[in-house]
Amino acid sequence: MNAITTVRADVALLNTLKEVALWFDASTIKNNWLSFTFMRPNEIFRTLREQGVYIRPITEFKGEAHVSLTEITNEELVNLGLVPSLPKFIADNAVAIMEAGGGGADVTPVRDGLMSIRMNGKRYLAVAQGNDDIQMAIYNHIEMFNKFAHQWAKWQAIATVVIHEGKDVLKFENGLTVRMELTGSTFCQAGWQGDYEEFCNPYEFYWWLKKFF
Repeated sequence: MNAITTVRADVALLNTLKEVALWFDASTIKNNWLSFTFMRPNEIFRTLREQGVYIRPITEFKGEAHVSLTEITNEELVNLGLVPSLPKFIADNAVAIMEAGGGGADVTPVRDGLMSIRMNGKRYLAVAQGNDDIQMAIYNHIEMFNKFAHQWAKWQAIATVVIHEGKDVLKFENGLTVRMELTGSTFCQAGWQGDYEEFCNPYEFYWWLKKFF
């Protein structure tokens, strides 16, 4: 394969690429390289090439843009919304972390301060100092969920239980209602101040319920 020559991206160029990109995910950052797939009207195609961006045509109307991240900091990647900080990674993937179980994650560096995280066969990115920081954040997250589960068990013991259409509905003094085991694919439905939301597993429910703890 021939070597790729492309431009060193700045923040303005990355913003432009974000606007035309069809998608971006963790697999598109490798080392200091970033690629975007986009629909390429002729004017976008020409403009990017004029700026020095390497373009690989995929079809007549779709292309892939490659740029170097050598001059882009990890903080800029976070500010651009291309890569999450470690706290945001934990929050955005709260349920996926629990579904992965206690095995943690396989962490490898992409570059200094930017980590690739593999869980459940999926690859994520996060800005973090290294494996220890990520594993500790995941451990603390799991411990927090365990506390939520314990607290929910205590709440269930003091709830008023009524039967509606053959299902238990738990009512609490603060106005919260929870209808359990709706279907095989729905763990429960929670109601609060007139809004109702269904949750397919306990992890999603505990994450929503945390605002009450």
